[in-house]
Amino acid sequence: AYVVGCIFGLIAGYISGIWDEIISFVSNVLLSFPVMVLFILILNYLGPSGFNIVIAVTFASAPAIMRIVRGLALDNKTRDYVFAAQTRGEHPFRIMVWELLPNVRGPIIVDACLRLGYTTVAITTLTFLGLGLQPPDPDWGLMIKEASNLMVWKFSYMLLIPALAVSSLILGFNLMADGLREMSLRD
Repeated sequence: AYVVGCIFGLIAGYISGIWDEIISFVSNVLLSFPVMVLFILILNYLGPSGFNIVIAVTFASAPAIMRIVRGLALDNKTRDYVFAAQTRGEHPFRIMVWELLPNVRGPIIVDACLRLGYTTVAITTLTFLGLGLQPPDPDWGLMIKEASNLMVWKFSYMLLIPALAVSSLILGFNLMADGLREMSLRD
């Protein structure tokens, strides 16, 4: 999702013009749907599998990433180092890859860490609903689904352990994103 979002975001932010309008329009159309609805629609069409989850996450997450990268590219394209590269006669692709992308990577990395938590919740939820990974593939959503069919009070540990694992993973991603954000603010 980040590769697709970064490519289209850099094109829309740096080149602007008709490309910016087209990419922003498609992005706004996709962002008008809730992400979980897009996941469910895509997985209902493609069928439940690990590869199809990757396709659904990429398709549904790329527009939000594209908007972040587009905004950062619009902000940075007026900086002196971009004007210097344009004065040297650099190709726009080279300016996007070698000048803009390294200077916008900090917020992108922080967003990636936060989005890992969202993606974990989404994949767990989709598997719980039966649209994600299928048995015998191990998944926390599948473990929670199987434990919810049992007597909750007698086998509560079977429900709590995967739920705590998901929660601790999301907490770890959020703490990592917060630490990276603080490190980028110091620079």
